[in-house]
Amino acid sequence: MSSGPRSLTTAPDSSGIRLENPPDSPEINLDNSADYPSVGFAFQSHPASTLSNMNRQPDMRQIMKQAQQMQEQLAKTQADLAERRFEGTSGGGMVKAVVTGGPELVEIEISPEVVDPEDIEMLQDLVVAAVRQAMEEAVNTANEELGGLTGGLGGLLG
Repeated sequence: MSSGPRSLTTAPDSSGIRLENPPDSPEINLDNSADYPSVGFAFQSHPASTLSNMNRQPDMRQIMKQAQQMQEQLAKTQADLAERRFEGTSGGGMVKAVVTGGPELVEIEISPEVVDPEDIEMLQDLVVAAVRQAMEEAVNTANEELGGLTGGLGGLLG
């Protein structure tokens, strides 16, 4: 027998393996698996790791349904916030401002003791401070309540 190069090929008419020898050597055929012992291993694929699962696109209907639900919840939360009232005070409670979550200024109360015709600027400052405090409370509450809803967008879009 010559010791020429050999190549491993799949037999065209079966699932066996044929070792091809150079033309001057006898052919060794491994197609008959009954003549040879089994190798003793098999390949198994895990369902989560298959290419079809890895390349599957998200279901657009499910994404649209989730987006619609989020939009409905967002609108409901905004409507609830618009009806709520938030209060801010200044001057030790002498000036009180009330705003909605809309935000809209809906009420100002000024204690008569704080009204000094000689010092209108102080009264103006107290009004501005009370309004700012009420608005800040409304905005912070809106951010807390709406932030939980819109926080889901990163997982949905990202």
